Amino acid sequence: MESKNRTQLEEAKAYFYAWRLVEAYNIFRRYFDRLPFKPEKEHAEYIGMFVRTLVELGKEYELKFYVSELEKWHERTRLPEVQYSLGVVYRYLNPPKLEACRALFEEIVKNPHAKSLHPKARMLLADYYMMKDDVASAHLIVNSIETSDLTTCTLVAIWKNFIAYREGKNDLAEQGLNEMFKNLTAEQDWYGFFSGKVIQALNYLDQKKLSQVKEILTEIRQLFSGRHFRTVQEQLQRLEGLLQKEETLGSVYITSGLNESTVAYRDKSFSLQNKDPRDKLLLLLLKKRFLEKSMIVKALYQRTYQGEVDDKLIYYHIHALRKRLKAVGLPSEAILNEENGYRWVPEVEIREGDL
Repeated sequence: MESKNRTQLEEAKAYFYAWRLVEAYNIFRRYFDRLPFKPEKEHAEYIGMFVRTLVELGKEYELKFYVSELEKWHERTRLPEVQYSLGVVYRYLNPPKLEACRALFEEIVKNPHAKSLHPKARMLLADYYMMKDDVASAHLIVNSIETSDLTTCTLVAIWKNFIAYREGKNDLAEQGLNEMFKNLTAEQDWYGFFSGKVIQALNYLDQKKLSQVKEILTEIRQLFSGRHFRTVQEQLQRLEGLLQKEETLGSVYITSGLNESTVAYRDKSFSLQNKDPRDKLLLLLLKKRFLEKSMIVKALYQRTYQGEVDDKLIYYHIHALRKRLKAVGLPSEAILNEENGYRWVPEVEIREGDL
């Protein structure tokens, strides 16, 4: 390859990581338009950035042109560089040709003459298995990747944290992501940084840490303000939808018995002793939906409300209830403070018996 072309491709790579995708596209496009005449190993080297550039800029129609040309060269040559390039394009088509790209990447991994492409091909195979919801297979593949390339190492770290999140190892994922962000900035690698932030937000959502999710959404919006990257906008919308769903309180279900009742919310539950004062307070709140302070004191202590003296006592009980409710996924906003008392927000459904 001519040194001039290599210099221009490295310039396009720098533009890509500097978020200047239009400038990157103009250089990549000139080089990849040579593909119909002769494929080169640099096509495989830069295909990932070029395809992501096309997708972010909404130029998917151009992918169809390159698919056609790559398919022709694949039939003629079966070169691993062509196979890899074709597999990448198949992956980012709308809709993607998942089984076709899986077959190509598996063939590359088995080819001892294509070792330079093995790490990237394995990465995309892991992506395939994650899309098929086969986390175990993706885990094995990611752990098998050996590379010294800095960009690929970053992607491996991102994948390992994503897999930890998908396996329910939230603490491990959080630790890994925090460690990764010590050495990764948006200025160095916007794509890797953004991908890591999305995983971090999903991990926080899984742990009901909604304030941290909001912080990440704000950070991403500020970073990409004025940049209309398609997948960034799609991921933002997805995260906002998931956050809204978490913030929308579902119904609380009560199964009541003679001496004990069960409170269930989504997939978690806990028991209440009907005669225990604190449990009695929650049952009463669920039934009445709003309790004045005077009613709380009368129900718990069989006496009249004594103003500020009782306010601290009542708050102590409400605080204890909120901590208990948090264990089943209900936020503190499930019980709202009002001037004269406390209001229960979520809907309540009684499954059997009566309060």
